Amino acid sequence: MDQPLFKTSDGLWLRLEWQTRVNDGASEAEGRPIHDRVLVGYIIVPGSRDEVSRIVERHLPDGKVIPDGDNPSDWSKRFADHVAVFKNGGAAGTLTGTPLRAWGAIDARLAADLTALQIHTVEDIADLSDGNLSKIGIGARELQAKAKAFLAAAKDTAEVQRLAAENERKDARISQLEQQLGDLSAKIEAVMAKQQEAA
Repeated sequence: MDQPLFKTSDGLWLRLEWQTRVNDGASEAEGRPIHDRVLVGYIIVPGSRDEVSRIVERHLPDGKVIPDGDNPSDWSKRFADHVAVFKNGGAAGTLTGTPLRAWGAIDARLAADLTALQIHTVEDIADLSDGNLSKIGIGARELQAKAKAFLAAAKDTAEVQRLAAENERKDARISQLEQQLGDLSAKIEAVMAKQQEAA
């Protein structure tokens, strides 16, 4: 899938793409086909091949932008942050979580099979419902257990790395303070030596 995916707050995937639609009113008025530029959203449940689509915004030839769909404000408001990122060209890198191809527990073939099921990250596998987990097939529960264990270990590793970085910062600060103390001691000794010479 070439279009970027956004992980929504409710655990779904949102895919956005620009398309065109005929503007019947403008076409009739002009006597020729006039098209609107439309932003179409596709909602995908991880583990499902089905998509639900809706026009999120319709850009009319006169420059006016209107929300569209069954409930005009629903998707345009619900996914406003994702739409803004997409429209500003920041869609790349919107995949949140650990990509399947970066997870050493599975091979490229299984990663491709899972991607076809709209499962794009290790977090997606860990969060799959029982119904969608069954779509993976044999070994799905073991795969989910591996995903959960990987995420737990990563969380523990992140804590260890955070503590190590904090210790490194403290060690650097201690070294800095020791250097300052050494400089101060040298200055005090110099002042005391001058006082003894003067006496």
